[in-house]
Amino acid sequence: MGQRKLNSRDKKIGLWIVTIFIVAIFAYAFEHAYLVAALQMMVLISGFMLCYHYACAIKKSIASKTWPKVPYDIYETRVELVDMTADHHRKQYHPYFSFCYLYDGETYKLDSTHDINLSVGRVFYKLTDAQQYLQEVKDGLYGAHVAVNPNRPEQAFIRSGMGRDQWGMMIFGILLIALPIINHFEWLTW
Repeated sequence: MGQRKLNSRDKKIGLWIVTIFIVAIFAYAFEHAYLVAALQMMVLISGFMLCYHYACAIKKSIASKTWPKVPYDIYETRVELVDMTADHHRKQYHPYFSFCYLYDGETYKLDSTHDINLSVGRVFYKLTDAQQYLQEVKDGLYGAHVAVNPNRPEQAFIRSGMGRDQWGMMIFGILLIALPIINHFEWLTW
């Protein structure tokens, strides 16, 4: 039980989002052309970064459809309680599972914190829901096989192919690109 530790990438993304909000507040408060242009540029850059990140993920997901499939075994599950506030009123339950698979005579071990093509981490607000999710995973929620990257056997996807979450984030990135362009040509103003 404890606070979730943010890595440097999470901190940079958080700082970027906070900066966008601050620029947005000043742009709307003072209605200065440079601030509005800066806001549009930041939103446009965010859209390109999001599209690039998810285009790479989608490319890898599509490639995983041709990877060899091997059976896997789940050997550990656990639920981690994360307190989101100091007064312990808002709790989140993060389910984790570890699995192993045999490929070319060698055993590999991965867990749900690795890039296994689930994209979005599961978060629950009730312990029973997190435990039920882990039971569904044990019962074959993601099937009986993992797709193993033949060039890097330590990389395996528990879900091969693209997911709705990847498409959703890509579409969101495209919207972030389109909004500043639409505003620039004054088809729509902020």
